[in-house]
Amino acid sequence: MKEITKAQVSRVYNYLWNHHKGRENGIHASDLRKTLGIQERDLRRITHEINGSPDYPCVVSTVGSIYICASPEESARHIRASIRAGISLIRKAKSMSGKLDKLAQLSVEDMFRLECEEEDVSNQHI
Repeated sequence: MKEITKAQVSRVYNYLWNHHKGRENGIHASDLRKTLGIQERDLRRITHEINGSPDYPCVVSTVGSIYICASPEESARHIRASIRAGISLIRKAKSMSGKLDKLAQLSVEDMFRLECEEEDVSNQHI
């Protein structure tokens, strides 16, 4: 995977600063990618870099549309939305890990049976 450059990050930041400051001036991610000729993964990495780097003083909101937060209140709203999303993912992962705990409680016979079934399936190509 190729690394994003400081020039790419600055280009996106400056474009947003000049054209999409404030929620009311947000742009859809697909339109921004098309305008700047950026791949989806690269745009995610660039906005992550902007939001995590002290080199860029403003927060870029990526909730709904993409824009430079024009005020501390807008920045705080975006940060709270990111926190809520993170908490939701943690809860989901915790629920999923509960399933793993239940799988670990299988009897030895059940685990042996599952292992034998997997071997039978993997040997079918022979």
